[in-house]
Amino acid sequence: MTVNKNIDAQEYKQTLKNILPVQFEPGSLADRLLIQGREEGREKGEQIGLKKGKIAGKILTLQEILGDTSTTDDGFKNCDIDTLTTRLAELQQRLRPPSLTAGALTMPALRLRLLSLGCRWSLLQAATRLRTSVRL
Repeated sequence: MTVNKNIDAQEYKQTLKNILPVQFEPGSLADRLLIQGREEGREKGEQIGLKKGKIAGKILTLQEILGDTSTTDDGFKNCDIDTLTTRLAELQQRLRPPSLTAGALTMPALRLRLLSLGCRWSLLQAATRLRTSVRL
């Protein structure tokens, strides 16, 4: 038996009809199972699509807030949920301020963070005077 890798879907269906001229009777078990399988596949596809859409919406919002270039529809189309979730986590991490626990920030990092948030130099000086939770 040989395999033809160049056959398209329509040719394949026609060949099967010629070899196995069987049709399912409406209402038969085979017909009901076929319909059930299509419905389950459609529902699963909708669930995945909704999940991807929610994540993609969050990604676009964060990209806009951060001033990044927005991902196109084609950019989302070929991504699976895990890839989108990872990208969302990266963007969320960039948006969250670092913790001010001991040793979390050096003085230059704190200065950049405060300036990026639009704070005045006086706030930076006040934080420097406190020196309670920031390692200098």
